[in-house]
Order: sequence, then C-alpha cells, then structure tokens
Amino acid sequence: MQYDTQTYELRTDEGKLLKKLNCPIHKEWSQLHVIPGDETKRRCGVCEKSVVNLVGKSDEEAEALFEKSPDCCVCIVRGSRNVRVYRHKDASKPDPCPFRRIRTARGEDAINQAAKDGLWPLVMKVEQSRKIYTWMAVYQNEQTGAVLTVGDSRYLPESPWKRIIKPFSFYPDHFEHKIAAYLIPNDLAVGERVFLVDLIEDLVAVYGNQEHTSRLDSAYAIWTGKKFRVEWSEWRDADRFIG
Repeated sequence: MQYDTQTYELRTDEGKLLKKLNCPIHKEWSQLHVIPGDETKRRCGVCEKSVVNLVGKSDEEAEALFEKSPDCCVCIVRGSRNVRVYRHKDASKPDPCPFRRIRTARGEDAINQAAKDGLWPLVMKVEQSRKIYTWMAVYQNEQTGAVLTVGDSRYLPESPWKRIIKPFSFYPDHFEHKIAAYLIPNDLAVGERVFLVDLIEDLVAVYGNQEHTSRLDSAYAIWTGKKFRVEWSEWRDADRFIG
C-alpha cells in the first residue's frame, strides 16, 4: 500500500484508492486504548471508535476491510513495511483540524524542557475522578491454578473455573506523573479555540452498560487567558451504552 500525507489518500500498490484518511485527532497507535484479546485493533478515547492496525495487511486484505466497513478507522504505524508513506515538505497543505493543537507535558522533566523551548507550562495536578471507573472479578481454574479476570457480567466462566475474588471497581487509567502541563504558545489569543491533544482533567466520555465509564482523552477548548474552558459536558456530550 501507499499513503500520501498531502492528499491523505491510502492506495494499493497499483494506485487504486482505498480510503481518504481525514481524522482531526491524529493519534499514534501507542495513544489508543488496548482492546483485551485483540492485538489488531485499539479504541480511540475521543470518538470511541475501533481503529485497525494496517501492519502486515496486504492490499487485498485492506480492500476487503474497507468494502465491508467503508467508515472503518485505520492506523499506519511508523516503520510499517507494507505501507510506503510519501511525505511532502509543503507547509501550506491543508490541516484536517482547523484549530491549533495544544500539547501536554507530563512530569517535571518534560515540563522543564518545554519551558526551555519557549512554551509556557500551565501546570496542573493530575487527579483521579471517582466518576472514572471499571470493574473486574477474578476466577481460578480448580484443576490447573490458572486465573482469569472478567469485566463483563454477560460472561460467567463455568466449571472448573471458580470465582476467588468478587467484583470490585478500580480506576482504569494509569498516569505515571502527578503533575502535567498544557504548553501555551506566546501568541495564544484570549478566546481562541484550540484542540487539547492530551486532556489532563478527568471527564467522562462514555457511560458504559457494564458498570463502567471511559475517560475523555482529547477535547476542544477555549483559552480564557488564565486557563482552558473545555467544551465538553458529561451529561450532554457523553455517550450512554444500553444493553
């Protein structure tokens, strides 16, 4: 396959158009949420869609994928041997996200480096919200001793599996550092709308149907001159899964 960074077109080696990739979020594979038991897909924490990894897929497999799911989201991992990426130095090419992206530095070293680079760190505590949670129960095989974690009440293991730890809730996301900072450019204007790539605040993106919630990874926001007013309402904007 071949991908053109100027036209955002993914094509077969023979030039057939497979899909025009136009995502304003531009997340790396490492920034997507792991889907347990499926190494070929990950979940975007912003739109909650599944993202397919194109590594190792042939032109025919990719074509079949898009024929079955035309709106399927895919990720081209850097260094993929099966996808040739054509990059352009033309800085005037259109950006699918019309707003400036504000990056986040996590931890003292990253924050200090950003300050040296001329950005102003808007430092915040990294706090866990009680609204963000999931759950699990633990089962053990009475014959082999193997353990199995279950986070779906629709799936209850049968004998020889025995529950050894009853369901308990926990905070599902892990952040190594206790402080983080939005990196403010000097020319950011009051009232300017931006895209926060890595959200520091804990806001609910999804109210799940299995007694869990998912955290919002990124969001649009307005700069007030002192802080960002995040454009997200947990009650108005968050998805609610039923069933």
